[in-house]
Amino acid sequence: SAYYAFSPQVADLEREHPALRQAVAALMTPMLYTLQVATHADPASEDSVLAYGIAAMLLVSAVYAGVPAAGTVALAWAVRRRRRSRRTAA
Repeated sequence: SAYYAFSPQVADLEREHPALRQAVAALMTPMLYTLQVATHADPASEDSVLAYGIAAMLLVSAVYAGVPAAGTVALAWAVRRRRRSRRTAA
């Protein structure tokens, strides 16, 4: 599988570059915490597993897509506001 083909090289890079190791850990931490939601599902209930799995998936999506998207929107809004204030001042 792809994981086993590339993971030794990634592990070697992480050992050689502590900053990369910290960056990977920082990127993985939110995913690991959100996936813990799924551990609360009742394994005997298919509906429970499905519901908690969907909740975990939505949380992961929110962290990795929603947060950067919100940051981009906030940055665009700040730039627009700054341009407007420059026009008003001129």
